[in-house]
Amino acid sequence: MAPLAVTRRINTRGSFKEEAAFLPFYGTEVFTMTYLPAGSPRVGLVICSSLLVEQLTNYRREVLLARELARRNIAVLRFHYRGSGHSQGDDSTASWETLVQDARFAGAHLRSRTSVNVLSWMGARWGALVAAAAGRDQPNSPLLLWEPVVQTERYFQELFRSRRVRELNDGRFSATDWREEMAGRGHVDILGHAFHRRLYESTQGRRLDALLAGTAHPTMIVQFGRGRSPRPDYQRLGEAIARGGGHLDIAYVHDEPAWFFPGYQMKSVDRLLSISCDWLCGAAVGRESGG
Repeated sequence: MAPLAVTRRINTRGSFKEEAAFLPFYGTEVFTMTYLPAGSPRVGLVICSSLLVEQLTNYRREVLLARELARRNIAVLRFHYRGSGHSQGDDSTASWETLVQDARFAGAHLRSRTSVNVLSWMGARWGALVAAAAGRDQPNSPLLLWEPVVQTERYFQELFRSRRVRELNDGRFSATDWREEMAGRGHVDILGHAFHRRLYESTQGRRLDALLAGTAHPTMIVQFGRGRSPRPDYQRLGEAIARGGGHLDIAYVHDEPAWFFPGYQMKSVDRLLSISCDWLCGAAVGRESGG
């Protein structure tokens, strides 16, 4: 479907186009940003962002990844879920199903805009779950994951722990349990962002290993922190992927991404981009050649 509005610019440093568009979808508009190499790209990547404050903390890194891949002749599309960022829609109606719908819609648009042969997926944190679900109908497509959420319950615990820490720092600790708050108001405030009951309830029990079951994605996890070996949950995920005939690579960035703190500046962004782009280019070329 034709976009409602398009703005284009030429990135003179990389000789590629950046195309911002609002696309009609289910009676509203989805914001997309497409990066079009100068040549005829054979490989495309859809970037699935995380949620709430993490969408902001990782925003710049996703832009830099898209631009670097466009320089390497890979077409990239970033998008905002309905009800978030520049996209229209009511954030209270977002659910697991709408997030995955939005990602698949973005992938279909990138295919129609570029006619790429290989469509790969990238997800940061919560976006890893969305990317894995959206890519299930392309079970051999490359999957790049930055610090992926492996199970939603653990992610919820991190969210509410971050809220508690912020309250303690601000000296305004609340005795009200978040479950009571969500039941009464329909949402919970997490660092200035509304986390709605519909999204919470529709995403309970989601697991990355289940989403990858039966697929053979070449998969890369970028693990942040000081460790130099896979964390147990990533190691178990690798074993599950291997049982399904896939393969998991894990790379390490010894830095803190500070997912809940937008002002933090990573010191290892260049390494993050380098290992991500190198792996994706290699995996995509192998996929295109049938390897």
